[in-house]
Amino acid sequence: MEIFQRPEVAWFLVGLVCILAEFVLPGVVIIFFGIGAWVTAFLLLIFSFSFGLQVLFFVLASVISLLTLRKRLNRVMALKPNVTAEMRSEGFLGETAVCRGPLLPGKIGKVEYKGAIWEAWSDEAIETERLVTIIDVDSIKLKVKAK
Repeated sequence: MEIFQRPEVAWFLVGLVCILAEFVLPGVVIIFFGIGAWVTAFLLLIFSFSFGLQVLFFVLASVISLLTLRKRLNRVMALKPNVTAEMRSEGFLGETAVCRGPLLPGKIGKVEYKGAIWEAWSDEAIETERLVTIIDVDSIKLKVKAK
């Protein structure tokens, strides 16, 4: 199919995959790569330029959109009336994770949950490699307590 050999179509599809992935993966980051890919696709509809310049425009558009829109988008996502705190934390509360560095009260540390490293905090000191229970979720940070 000739249409899939056109670079603007490829960039559009990369953007679509990134934006759809944002609905599956936690955090509000991947969507900005999707925006960068779509900006690149749009520019390719108007101009023709080398692959190196395409990658440069993709990176620049992604970084600029990330720096300018992330806080606003986070606020919009947090204020949606149909997205409750229970929905954001669904699947996390009560689950077990492994502390991947010392957790000190008032400090952000790291835990491993389902093979991924997450930022976490606790009201108590917890040693590295200790099992913890997830008791709250704030955006993409997990509040944990020792098991």
